[in-house]
Order: sequence, then C-alpha cells, then structure tokens
Amino acid sequence: MVKLRSLFTDAEVIKCLPVGNETYADMARKLTELQCVEVTRQLARYWAKQFDTTKKNGDHYLSLLVANRELKEQREIRIPKENDLQAQVDQGSDPSCILNFGDTHAPYHHPDCIEFLYAVDEYFQPTMIIHNGDEVDNHALSFHDTDPNLDSAGMELENARVFIEQLERLFPRMRILDSNHGSLAYRKAKAHGIPAAYIKNYREILFKDGRGKGWSWHARVRIENPWGRDMQFQHIGGGDLMQLAAMEGACLSVGHMHTKFGIGYAASQVDTYWSLYTGWLGDIEALAFAYGKDMPKKPVLGCAVIIAGVPQLVPMRLDKHNRWTGKL
Repeated sequence: MVKLRSLFTDAEVIKCLPVGNETYADMARKLTELQCVEVTRQLARYWAKQFDTTKKNGDHYLSLLVANRELKEQREIRIPKENDLQAQVDQGSDPSCILNFGDTHAPYHHPDCIEFLYAVDEYFQPTMIIHNGDEVDNHALSFHDTDPNLDSAGMELENARVFIEQLERLFPRMRILDSNHGSLAYRKAKAHGIPAAYIKNYREILFKDGRGKGWSWHARVRIENPWGRDMQFQHIGGGDLMQLAAMEGACLSVGHMHTKFGIGYAASQVDTYWSLYTGWLGDIEALAFAYGKDMPKKPVLGCAVIIAGVPQLVPMRLDKHNRWTGKL
C-alpha cells in the first residue's frame, strides 16, 4: 500500500478528492485513470483521511495517525475456537459407500467437475463424502512465483467461492483434508508473523453467507471399514504408499499426486491392505497449471468410491476438446 501511495504526489491525491456529490468510488476511479494502476474505493477513502483538515491542527501526519487508529479499532480479533474446523451439524457416520475425491483446485477446476460429481453421486448414492484436500488453489498466495496474468488473491477467492458454493449444494455434508494449497492463507500468515487470532477459519473464508455448516476440515480422517480394518484418508503420502499403509496399520487414500490414479493391494499373514491415489479434478488447460505443460506425465481426472471397504476408480473420460463425455 505504501509503494502504491508513493506513485501519487500529495497534489494529485488532493486533486482527486471527492467534491459535491462525488463518492470515494469516484476518487478511486480518478486516481486509477491518473496513473493506470488500480486504486480501490477503500484505499481512496484511507488516503483522503490524510488530507482531512477538520482534524485537530489540520496536520496531515496527525490525520493519517487518526485514520490508522480508526482502522485498528474496526478490526475484530477473532479468538480461534476448538470447533472452528468441525461441522456444525450432524454429518452422519455410515461408511458403507464413500465417495472420495480431491484436488479440485478451484477456481481452476475442470469446467465439468460439478456435472461429473453429480453423476457419480446419482449413480452410487454415497453415504459419506471425503475430499482429499486442495479444494481451492490459492495460486496468488503461493510461496512460488505466481503468474501476473492471473487474478489477484481477492478476485481468485471470489471466483473459487462460486465453485465452492456449487459443491456445497451438491454435498452439504463433507469431510475435507487439510492440504498444502488449502492452508496457504494460514501458512503465509505464519511466515509473516501474523497470529492465528487475526485469521478467519476455513468456513468463514470460503462462505460469505454462513453456509458450509456441514463441512469439516481434518489433518486426517480415519474410519473403520466393514472388514474391521481402518481406512485412513490424508492429503499427502510420501514414498511407497503401500509401505506407509502398513506403517499406519490402515488402508490408505491420498490426494496431492495429480498424475497418480490407482489402487494397490498388499497382504501379510494376518492383514490385507489397499492404497489409493484419487487423481485430481483440475483443469489442465488453466494458466495456473502451465508449469506442467512440458512434463511427460499428465494429471489424471477422476474420483473413487469405496463400497463396503473395497475401493474402485471412476475415471472422468474426456473428449478431444477436454470436456467430459457425460458417461461413467
């Protein structure tokens, strides 16, 4: 914000101050046109306070201090609560048919993602929904270089919310795994020394209208399957997935690995385990994934269903135009 303000002289800001029936939106528009950089209505209002001569002594510096104090007083410090990540309604506990998918990376999800998941839901009638994480992409918040041709963080979130609201209408009760992309706001805050008390929880970030009460977020989800053997769901699983399943003492499903979509089995004298990669549901043609253009292995679209503890894959078959064929 300081760097942006340095582009304008005091005289230029004063010249753009609202007069008569003009609003701060008008001031923002004039400033934007003056330097060809975007100035928001809120920022214009903040800058205008610097030149508020009704403040004591008419001192520009003192006026800015007053503006800063007013902003601080308006901030609500939210104390993290134990149930911030928990569902606020009963999610049900029947694991007889689990729909398991992940890596939707909204707003860079596949354009037919919702239609595909709707068809899978209609066909299999799942009793439980588990999302393996990276529900949103948060490209603009990445620790890596971001593409300047993509949306700002605010606009990206607004576009992601459109998909998230569609997904919540389809699956009002869903367990979601904490993930590297989904948690970027928290990781960025931690890296810059911002305590958790200042940060909204997942539900508040993704929903503006109090929806999402049936969604919950977890480091991992562990459920007993009908064999009496646990199933564990998590976002990332490194190394040999079957070995990791054996170490965890559970059948294991992971997301994160976009190019992996498959099921493996292993058995000992007393146990049988499976491991599951659920692929992804992003859009390979989105600019956010341009980094993978020259990689030989491409992401695999699809999801999985786990019926009576037995997993099966449901690939999302595409036509030559990168659109879902409409067939399961």
